[in-house]
Amino acid sequence: MEILRNTQNTSQSVASAMAAVCSFWELGPKGSGYPYGCRAQVETIQELYPTLSMQYDQACDHIGEHWNEIVVNDVLQAELNRFLADMETFRKMANDFEMHFCEHDWKAFDMFDDAWIARKYFVMMLEKAEQYAAVLKIMESFKKRKPSAARPFRGIARELAAYLTGVTDKQIEDLVLNHKPVPGQPWWNGDRDEAVIFAKVFGLTAAQMNKSFKFRGRQYEHRPLSLSGDAPSLSNENYGIWSCLLRFKHCWMQG
Repeated sequence: MEILRNTQNTSQSVASAMAAVCSFWELGPKGSGYPYGCRAQVETIQELYPTLSMQYDQACDHIGEHWNEIVVNDVLQAELNRFLADMETFRKMANDFEMHFCEHDWKAFDMFDDAWIARKYFVMMLEKAEQYAAVLKIMESFKKRKPSAARPFRGIARELAAYLTGVTDKQIEDLVLNHKPVPGQPWWNGDRDEAVIFAKVFGLTAAQMNKSFKFRGRQYEHRPLSLSGDAPSLSNENYGIWSCLLRFKHCWMQG
C-alpha cells in the first residue's frame, strides 16, 4: 500500500525535523549538533504540513476502499498496523513539539515564518485520530491473538509480515535461538534502522543478520547492514517495528 508508506516517510521526515529543532532550543547550537542553526529542518516542518495532511486523508480513503482485501490478508494487516503505530508516534511528537514551541516562544517565533505551525500540527493530528478511530478499534481487536506460552515465537512471522516476506515463525526462532541463517536470504522490506532494532533486541550480530537477510541501499541495491552505521537516530518508540516487537518481549535476548 504505497500511499501508507509515503505517508509514513513524510511523517518521519517531519518528526526528525521537529526533534532537531527541539534539541536546538533545549541544548543550544553546540549541544544540539546544529552549530549553524537548523533552517533546513524548520523549512521541512513548514513545507510538509499540507502534504502530510493530504496524505493522511488519502491513506484513510485507501484503507476504506480496500478494507475487504485487508481483513483477509495478514501482510496487509501487518502493514496497516505498522502505519497506525507510526501515526500514533507522530501524534505524540506533534504534541511534544507544540509544547516546546510554547515554552520557547521567542526563539520559536524568531525561527518560524508561520507562528501557528506547531498548533496546526497538533490540531491536525487530533482530527486525524478521530478520522481513524474506527480503523484503530478494529485493528486492536485483531491484535488480541496472543502467542502461546508453549510456542513463544508463534505469530511473529505474521506480526513482521510487512518487514519479511515468506519467512516462518520457526525460521525466526531458529535465527534467534540457534543463530541459524534464514534460508534463501530474503529481502528485509523495512528501513535499515528498524533492522538494527530487530537485531539488538534479539541479540543478533551484523554478520548473523547479513547471512539471513538482504538489505537495500540508497539505490535499492543490496548493501550489508551495519549495526553502528545504520543505528536509529531516534528512540526505538519512534519506529513502527517497535510495537510489533513489544508483543514478543518474552523472546528478547536483550532488554
